Amino acid sequence: MKLLVLGIDAGVKKVFETFEMPFLQSKLSKGVIIKTTEDIVTRGWVKSYTGKSAEANLGFYEYPIIDKEGYQWSKSFNQNHLKKTGVKPLWESLKENDISSGFMNIPTTSPAPEIKGFFISGGGGGKELKNGFDASICFPESYTEVLNSNDYILDERVPSLVWEKGLEKYNVFFEKLIEMTEKRILTYIELYKKEPVDFGFLVIRSVAVVHYLAMSEIDNFCNLNIPINNELLDNLKIFYKKLDGSIEKLFLSLNPENYIIFADHGISTLNESININKFLSSNGFQKPIVSKNSSKKIINKMKHLIPYKLRRKIKRSASFKEYYMSMISFETKNTKAFSRGAVNGIYINDESRFNGSVKAEEADQIIDEIISSINNNYEFKKRQITAKRFRKEHDSSKKYYNYLPDIVLTNIKGLRFTEVGNKVFLKNEFVNKPYNLKDVKDDNWTGVKDSETLLAVSKKLHKKAEDLVKDDNDLTLVYQLIKRNFNI
Repeated sequence: MKLLVLGIDAGVKKVFETFEMPFLQSKLSKGVIIKTTEDIVTRGWVKSYTGKSAEANLGFYEYPIIDKEGYQWSKSFNQNHLKKTGVKPLWESLKENDISSGFMNIPTTSPAPEIKGFFISGGGGGKELKNGFDASICFPESYTEVLNSNDYILDERVPSLVWEKGLEKYNVFFEKLIEMTEKRILTYIELYKKEPVDFGFLVIRSVAVVHYLAMSEIDNFCNLNIPINNELLDNLKIFYKKLDGSIEKLFLSLNPENYIIFADHGISTLNESININKFLSSNGFQKPIVSKNSSKKIINKMKHLIPYKLRRKIKRSASFKEYYMSMISFETKNTKAFSRGAVNGIYINDESRFNGSVKAEEADQIIDEIISSINNNYEFKKRQITAKRFRKEHDSSKKYYNYLPDIVLTNIKGLRFTEVGNKVFLKNEFVNKPYNLKDVKDDNWTGVKDSETLLAVSKKLHKKAEDLVKDDNDLTLVYQLIKRNFNI
């Protein structure tokens, strides 16, 4: 193989350097680490396989459906969305240049495209996770036979493992994640032997499940603190050791001339949640809906009381999903700005995008007022969090420019954005406390996305592409490095 790209979802360099992972450590130390950051508004995976950001490829984590002239929100993204944007993904460029490739488990890549080689799609972007998988994730479709014979696991997360399957013992939970990773690696190797390719791109997602769940304990171990949960820590050590063994097997089997190892974003300990809407309403920029029994509040309070299988059935309903994603907590005609979902961003409630109350000529002044209010607020200053313009810093000619938030916050390490709660900042009570898996009610339990992103490149490739590396790299660089490797 000429180039292997290994994506590690939510991978963190300090974690890989601290736990027993000698093979991965050797690849990182022998390569070149490139400083890379992500804005946590756009999807890193989509940047890496298109070379463009979300204002061009629609690869947002969450975004407003502007053409509906309202406040409906979406978290969905897949290859059908990408086709509508007109952006050419990496595999098409490779195919056009007669370069064979093998892709596996990149999130948001379903349904599998037709390429020169093989393609096994990943989950994410709103794809329903279920037992088994359908043929739409495979190209060629006949490769489903290999996946079935290997008991290939498309994806497992806290909801599927703990809430659905009831795996509440740490050792059983981690064994399933280890199994998922090992079967993915073995299946990739088998497909490669069946059809050798010039280029490989494989993503490991089990790391993200572990980091979202257990980052508090992981950070304790990395910082040489006294363990809080020895049983959890013991299983973490086994997980990373097994992961390293799988990565070693992959590299030894494929023997790539060059490699890229990267993460779509980092993870840090989830210390606090932040409700920007609460701040906006407290400072006169938003008029909240007063009712204590609004539909959204009731749904959020009740959802963990509903059995997971029933909850999943409800979520599959297109009409319910559209209804839930359009629910808001503010009065539209008396609101100047708002935040939605778990995205780091503030949107001006303008006439052109949302049929809102803010006229075009008023928007800039309101943006300045909000930024000033945040930057001069004691609670934000104490945390060294600042607000800055975001949408205006991007290319207004791009197709999805208006989907970008007007303002984002910087220095958000350890913060999770939410629309829920009566406080602007709310501490995560499960950080630095022992907990059982049966207590876990959310994917993001003690970990949250971080903008600091891992990107390591083999020295030979780095030398060939030094001119591409800038002071402010993001994951569009991965796309550029791949193309440079093949001189296309």
